Amino acid sequence: MHYRIFVFITLLLTAGSAAAADIQIDGRIDPAEWAGARHITDFRDTQPLTRKPGSLPTEAWIMSTPKGLAIAIRATQPAGVPRTTQHTRRDEEALVDRINVMIDFNGDGRTGYDFEVTSTGGVADEIITGENTFSYDWDGRWDSATTQDADGWSVEVLIPWYIAPMRSVTSGTRTIGLYLDRVVAYSGERMSWPTASVDRPRFLSDFAKVELPAYSQPLFAVTP
Repeated sequence: MHYRIFVFITLLLTAGSAAAADIQIDGRIDPAEWAGARHITDFRDTQPLTRKPGSLPTEAWIMSTPKGLAIAIRATQPAGVPRTTQHTRRDEEALVDRINVMIDFNGDGRTGYDFEVTSTGGVADEIITGENTFSYDWDGRWDSATTQDADGWSVEVLIPWYIAPMRSVTSGTRTIGLYLDRVVAYSGERMSWPTASVDRPRFLSDFAKVELPAYSQPLFAVTP
């Protein structure tokens, strides 16, 4: 009897892990894939720094999976708000519609990583040190995809756990620092969660502390 209960629980846990691992990074935010994810809607203006709710609805979903940290962002942008159609090279600085996912994997405010995706699918990544110093002299391997429709655009991102050094944990959970934002090129508006601002002396330390199930991934790399 006890064995049957153990097998049943094991199957449930395995099924849950499999479901979380089955998110397809295709830019289409499928409610079934993102069921159980943390849902964030409180994006507020940080450029200019008014802390008022953003002028356009923005939603995000966050989920820790065995393959990495999965994040989806839905950016409502109706036809009345012009969209950029410019395609960018990797790490190119340009005023385009885009989102940023910034992560402090240790949650201690020392080092962060920025993952940027434009509405047309361009990507950039940077390392953050000294609270608000960004450097493009870092490239990580991660996945993203975008789609567009009449009401806006969507992006999905998967950041593998091996992408950056991080402290090991024994509790089964990991606390990270997390910051999400969206930039509307037409107006120059930046709306963020939480309301941290890169223009203030403290930025990295003001990331939201998010507790997630902890996973680890081995990485074998050969550099000729």
